[in-house]
Amino acid sequence: MRHLAAFVWADQPARMRMLLQGIKAVWRNSQTSAPVHLQTCRLPEGLPFFLQGLKKTLAPTVLYNTYLGAYLPDRGRSLQAHLAQWAQQQPGSVLWLQWEHLPGKRPPEFGWLGWRADLWQNGEYRSWLLAWVHPHGSQVFWLPGLKGWRDFWRTER
Repeated sequence: MRHLAAFVWADQPARMRMLLQGIKAVWRNSQTSAPVHLQTCRLPEGLPFFLQGLKKTLAPTVLYNTYLGAYLPDRGRSLQAHLAQWAQQQPGSVLWLQWEHLPGKRPPEFGWLGWRADLWQNGEYRSWLLAWVHPHGSQVFWLPGLKGWRDFWRTER
C-alpha cells in the first residue's frame, strides 16, 4: 500500500481517500466466494494475445481505462483496432469506456480528457463522446453525447 500511496501527491487528500477505499474494496472482494481476479497485460503489443485468451461469453464485457494511451509507445493508436477486431467476434456485447486525449478535439481546459464509450453489439458498432473529464476525475463537463447514450439504453434491446 505504501508504494501506491507514494504516487498520490501530498496536496490531494481526496485522491488518497479514494485510493484507500479502492484498496479496501479489493480486499473485501478477495474475501468473497466469487472474487474478481485481475490479470496483467503488456500494452499494446500483448493485447491481441490477452484478448484471445479470454473465454467467449454471452455476458456483456466491460473494458475501462483512464489516461492510458499517453504512456504507450504508439500513444494508444493500436488499442482501438485490436479491441474492435476482438469485440466483433464476441457473442455478447462489448463496452469500452475510456478517458483519453482526443485528437482533433479541443477540451474546455488544458489537459482534460475525452470520456468516450464504444459499443460492439449484435454486429453493430456505436460510439459516444460523453464528457470532458479532468485527468484525476475530480471534475466532469457533460456533453450532448450523454443524451444519445441515455436514449440508446432506454430503448429495448
